[in-house]
Amino acid sequence: GGRLVVFDDREALGGGLEPQRRTDGVLTAVLARVACAGEILRYRADGCSDVDLAAVDGGGGGDGDGTGGRVAVVGRRVGFRDGDDIVIDCGGINGDLPALRLALSALPITLGGLADHNVANVIAAALVARGLGLPDAAIAAGLADFRPNAADSPGRSNTFSLHGAKILLDFGHNPDGVRRVAEFVARVASKRRLVVVGQAGDRSDAEITGLIDGLLRCAPDRWLLKAMPRYARGREVGAIVALMRGALVAAGVADAAISVHDSEDAATCAALDALTAGDLLVLLAHDNPAAVLARIVATGATEGW
Repeated sequence: GGRLVVFDDREALGGGLEPQRRTDGVLTAVLARVACAGEILRYRADGCSDVDLAAVDGGGGGDGDGTGGRVAVVGRRVGFRDGDDIVIDCGGINGDLPALRLALSALPITLGGLADHNVANVIAAALVARGLGLPDAAIAAGLADFRPNAADSPGRSNTFSLHGAKILLDFGHNPDGVRRVAEFVARVASKRRLVVVGQAGDRSDAEITGLIDGLLRCAPDRWLLKAMPRYARGREVGAIVALMRGALVAAGVADAAISVHDSEDAATCAALDALTAGDLLVLLAHDNPAAVLARIVATGATEGW
């Protein structure tokens, strides 16, 4: 079998293809065993569709890129967002199928198309499925049945409703992933935004404060900083929270909008208690996501928004 390489078109072609690299928080490359050896399927989630591909030299001729150094591209192989739909303009193994168009409203993991990172992931998944020769009906059914809940996608974009408030439970733990979550949250109408955030100690100062920088994109009204003593990993207990608090103060966040909690559980309980109708709570669960989920469920929250 050959290899199918799928990557995000925001990366320029050439200079050595790196199929495993993840540089912008979405799936930028997937390898799959398919009959079409060396075929590149290029995708983007930002509405552009005018992509025509030509032969690409991966460079170097070595094995580091997984393609033997040279990748040949024949014809048009592209997936993209078109308004409220995604379009998979990839013919599959035989190259003779018409474009597949799916409404974002029918793809729950994209949260109505507001979660750009999941729109991109859906496009990539559909491209791979087409390349593997799966029928369009199966692709559509599979994507329609994949939901942002604890059963299908535990700890990733899990949504809940509680007395008129929205809750988003996510495991986002690096600056880029958290930025993607925040950009999505910024598109969701809410009266107030609350965030629970912390970090393990085996990250650089820049990576820790990078979580704050990412979350600032959704302009939270209240920040609940959580200590995670068992993940201090060489730092003094409280040092990470202090670093985050300093980043918030430097960004101009008022002291009254920041609270510090000695555990993830304490921060979670405080955030849930503070919720009122119209609020949106972003719970970044790192220490014990299962316990955070149990706390949410115990309030009587229901899945979905």
